[in-house]
Amino acid sequence: MIEALLKPFRNKFTKLFIGCACVATFGVVACGGSGGSDFVTRVLCALAVYDLNNFAVSGENGFSAYTQDGGLSFTDDSPGTSDTFTDSEIKGSSAWSVGLGGSLYEKVSLTAEYKNIDSGTSADLHDLEWAGDSFGISVGVKGTFTRTLDAGLTWNAGTFTDVDLHSISCPTEMTCFTAGSLGMVYRTDDQGSTWRQLPLGFDTSATLRGIYAPSVNHAWVVGDGGLVARTMDGGENFSLIDAGTDRDLYDVYIGNQEQNGLIVGDSFLGRISDGVTITPFGGFALELGVVLKKIQLALVGDLLFIAGGNGTLYKTADFGLNLVRIPVITSIPDSNGGDFGDTGDSGMGNDFGDDFNDDFGDDFNDTGDSGDSGGSTDEIAEFQISDQDFSFSHNVGQTNCPQQIGQFVITNTGTTALNISIQGPSGGQLSTNPSSGISLEAGETQTVTLFFTCSQASSFNEILTISGQSPGGQSASALVNVQGNVS
Repeated sequence: MIEALLKPFRNKFTKLFIGCACVATFGVVACGGSGGSDFVTRVLCALAVYDLNNFAVSGENGFSAYTQDGGLSFTDDSPGTSDTFTDSEIKGSSAWSVGLGGSLYEKVSLTAEYKNIDSGTSADLHDLEWAGDSFGISVGVKGTFTRTLDAGLTWNAGTFTDVDLHSISCPTEMTCFTAGSLGMVYRTDDQGSTWRQLPLGFDTSATLRGIYAPSVNHAWVVGDGGLVARTMDGGENFSLIDAGTDRDLYDVYIGNQEQNGLIVGDSFLGRISDGVTITPFGGFALELGVVLKKIQLALVGDLLFIAGGNGTLYKTADFGLNLVRIPVITSIPDSNGGDFGDTGDSGMGNDFGDDFNDDFGDDFNDTGDSGDSGGSTDEIAEFQISDQDFSFSHNVGQTNCPQQIGQFVITNTGTTALNISIQGPSGGQLSTNPSSGISLEAGETQTVTLFFTCSQASSFNEILTISGQSPGGQSASALVNVQGNVS
């Protein structure tokens, strides 16, 4: 029974995972069979990452599990609390977690037991941030914050506002931005000793659920009703940005170049390009029907991870153009415990043992074993696309119609046949040849030509969704971004 449940999710699970935060809770529905395995459908709220293979995930009602094989399997190590974990962060060799009821825990290694730490408060804590060698801070309800100035040896709590605080981002050891209910954003430049409210410059009472500051001058904030705003001058002025949705938004991330990023929310996933343009990803998140809660960058490489309700966990190396689903499937822990069992030196000052010998820019084209560790012959459905970003210019009345934009090659890199489908934008601006009837055996390729249909006389940024379905019901998908400059 359990193998039938696992089969659709046997993809390649590699790379590094990152923390995620959430507050809302949902019902738990676990489906499993013999051997004590459960397919986790809880809200995934936090991940603590050691290396590419060894990390822990936690969340609703004190759930926690760790993996030592990159996500192929998880061992349940829930500490017995009913308090939901809301965020986790790595500090040195330890994983720190916060949650409801003021809970604060430390794990000194992946397989170690949770150690309960006095946070100095019983208020719900929503988000945690480490910055520098010694400074850590968490924020929560009714303006509560707790901080450490000695790398976690002691924590001291306080309040500075009456509003609930949902997210915090610290671009330096001294400066942090935090956002919360009633449209409030605050900033500290002295590690939380003093705070000042930042003027948004527009009226809103929306709950702000996510904030990310790549520098002391640049910050993005997202919230309810599709609200997105950014500041380029440290918070003195904010400008609203159209997200293309009125759904509640929960988190935002901007890359180091401050050009590309992601926004997630209630059945919403959007890609930021050019540092300002937000393009919703068609029906992807809507089809999932889940609230996507949190995004964060991996400790090594350029991977982003997205987590949320119903056990949802994704990784992407290209801001969402390719998304790989990682099922969290737990098993009964054995009595061995012990070391992490891989080779090499992680360079993290501990024996986590991954050699980090991966190419993070390869669109997940990893070599090696992408199946399960038990020698199973389960089929794997996956494919690669040679080019996933296209741009073109069209002069109305001068450029021929339809206009050929370019070509990309689909390669079946899995172990099973795939029926490929291509879904374009609802406005009909784009078409492909072939557009349907693509069937690829393992290892086969198909060249696809992309056209602008001339059905739109203005510039656009749209997405093609490429999906592959195996005869056994496995599936994979990828996105192609097309930017048209029409004048």
